[in-house]
Amino acid sequence: MSRTSRALNKQNREQMAAQFVQSGLIKGIIDETRKVVWPSMDELMRLTGVVVVTVILFTVVIGGVDEILTNLVKPIYTSVKTTQTSATPTPNVGVTQTPVPTVVPTTTAAPAATPTAKP
Repeated sequence: MSRTSRALNKQNREQMAAQFVQSGLIKGIIDETRKVVWPSMDELMRLTGVVVVTVILFTVVIGGVDEILTNLVKPIYTSVKTTQTSATPTPNVGVTQTPVPTVVPTTTAAPAATPTAKP
């Protein structure tokens, strides 16, 4: 970013900030905030207690359902035998393997292009 564009961006930001303040938006926010009816300390403590108890209750319920479903599904997955082999190969004792012939590609040079002269 060039210095000129940075200066223009800074100037634009300053103009926008000035318009923001002049538009009365800040004053409107402050006026609306003064109209808010704030809860009393007793009401705040009571509602906070309701939220905490509700969170604990739902945590216990969801955890219980999760535990029940885990216990119901776990035997299904542990009783199924998998047909996958292990990651480490087992040695073939007494089995001889025949080597597979490999073909090594040979490189051949492409014919050189010769310029043709026009008469």
